[in-house]
Amino acid sequence: SAEEVRRALEVALREDLWFVSGRVRKEFFSQKFRFRDPDVSLEGIDNYGRGVASLFDQAKTRAEVLDVTLVNDQEIRVRWRLAAAVGLPPTLPIKLATAELEPYVVTSKLRLDGAGLIEAQEDEFDRPTSELLWTAKITLR
Repeated sequence: SAEEVRRALEVALREDLWFVSGRVRKEFFSQKFRFRDPDVSLEGIDNYGRGVASLFDQAKTRAEVLDVTLVNDQEIRVRWRLAAAVGLPPTLPIKLATAELEPYVVTSKLRLDGAGLIEAQEDEFDRPTSELLWTAKITLR
């Protein structure tokens, strides 16, 4: 049932918040997985895992699950607090600087397919990305 998926997801995310670490638990995901947030859109759970693992400075980024809610049989919502440190520019393998963002809340809407697997994740931030970057502490490397 969707409630069983919600419970299992909550336990797994509290053990390792793969939204930041990139260490996804593939058993939760559909082969057709798609991700979208205000700045990024991609397909495939492997692409997602690699992307978040390289985006966030794993030593400095902090995140915690606030709650995991079953909206209906097709949607689970995860609210989590993120204090992110990201390498700049984010699209290059060599980082010239680090941006430490003030903590903000992310709401991840997880859409389930008929088999109870996550087929889509859409993230919303509690403030615009531009505001997060404007208030970030930038450190040159």
